Amino acid sequence: MMKPTPAWLPPALYSSLERIRPAWEKLEVPKGAVAVILGSGLGEAAGDFPVIWEKGFKELGLHSAGVAGHKGSLILAESGGVPLLFLSGRLHRYEGHPDDIVLLPHAALSLLTLKAVLVTNAAGGLNSAFHAGDFMLIRDIISSQWRDPLRGESGKAPIPLQLYEEALWDGLRLAAEAGGVTLHEGILHAGLGPAFETPAEVRMARKMGCSAASMSTYPESVLYSRMEMPAVGISCITNVIDEDAGEELTHEEVLETGLAAAGRFGKMLAAWARNLAE
Repeated sequence: MMKPTPAWLPPALYSSLERIRPAWEKLEVPKGAVAVILGSGLGEAAGDFPVIWEKGFKELGLHSAGVAGHKGSLILAESGGVPLLFLSGRLHRYEGHPDDIVLLPHAALSLLTLKAVLVTNAAGGLNSAFHAGDFMLIRDIISSQWRDPLRGESGKAPIPLQLYEEALWDGLRLAAEAGGVTLHEGILHAGLGPAFETPAEVRMARKMGCSAASMSTYPESVLYSRMEMPAVGISCITNVIDEDAGEELTHEEVLETGLAAAGRFGKMLAAWARNLAE
């Protein structure tokens, strides 16, 4: 059973959510499941867990995922008795999608009776202490995407915005230690994309206190916070940015590093699921 659609959502998102509700109402998602949004290259992590069912985006009324490394499916799996609901495929603002399309799968997840949401992404490291294949707990986000994804809310007053649930952080720290995963902590810079950051933007992000840079995660994190869904975020550091090196990064290289890190991410996720079950 899904929760009612909040009347304050922007009209386009509200209408889209009501349109797909019948398909999502049919899903057999156990109460207390943990949703995991898989970033670029981390899609293989879902294969580390016994799969119960898998539904394609089209079947769920969602726009198809168009970026390499984003499968476009919703997968229910299980780890140590904890149901894991993987969203394997993200829709990005930089693809030209309006926010009602970008946010739709996350809005639908927010109406399920989930215990928590783990949002992941691929990110470039801005901290010289980071290494490709490390992970970073996202403490907060500074956005250069310039607009709130929920602009046009119907009568909901401005509220303080705390993106992530600090009560979930210790569990992830313990899970990383148990899984032998290097987990840094820091602020994420969210750029609009699709181009990678210019050298000047890299320097700006560092001066603002950011430790990693990505092109996603901000819109859905705002939504989960406004929907009062406990969420936590992790970046997979796919490269360390050196704005003076003149090296060109490709999306294929990002995917390659993400794929190599997916196994370690799966171990951390399994340990976190055990923590949540206790």
